[in-house]
Amino acid sequence: MIVRLCGSKGAFEVLPEYQTRLDFNKLKREFKVVIETPQVLIIQDQFEVSCMKNGKLLIKKCINQVDAEQQAKKIYEVIRGQ
Repeated sequence: MIVRLCGSKGAFEVLPEYQTRLDFNKLKREFKVVIETPQVLIIQDQFEVSCMKNGKLLIKKCINQVDAEQQAKKIYEVIRGQ
């Protein structure tokens, strides 16, 4: 996965290495849902995360890249069923 600081520097953008389609139903079972639309699911875990259907994540209020990577791994593991 590619993890980079977002232009606003208030969040990290995470892009999966491989084409990924996020299953919002799996995420809704594991995380607290803040907002749900057909294309974006915003969840709350250690950080607030905007999850896009295409696999992109936007991890807000996270200032440490290692923490952003751990949060992303946790979300992608839920999607893979691990």
